[in-house]
Amino acid sequence: MIKVALATNEQGTLDHFGHCDRFMIYEINDSLISDETTVKNPEHQRGFLPKFLYDLGVTHVIAQNLGAMALKIMDGLKMEVIYGIEGLASDVIHQFIAGTLESSKESCKHHDDHDHSDGHHHHSHHHE
Repeated sequence: MIKVALATNEQGTLDHFGHCDRFMIYEINDSLISDETTVKNPEHQRGFLPKFLYDLGVTHVIAQNLGAMALKIMDGLKMEVIYGIEGLASDVIHQFIAGTLESSKESCKHHDDHDHSDGHHHHSHHHE
């Protein structure tokens, strides 16, 4: 069994991990959804959410975007993270189960200094 948490807003559309209204949590057994619950996002505390979801048994997190700190914590907890995803949670979970969900793998490292208005993130990466 896997347990997938999708960071969503009130309309059920994927949102930023740390700032979403709620998490839609799906239990999946043999490619079928066996349980579906909604958990309100507790007040934002630095580094709190990954452990909160881990303690609920969540194994996978899907979000529109998330910060590098949350990503690092979840990596340490061996949680699988898929981000760069947009759309309705109900559609996204079925894409996840079907294996057709594709992630941009672009974490949000600069919360204030880039423009999200076009729906894409533009960063240059230089590797030594």
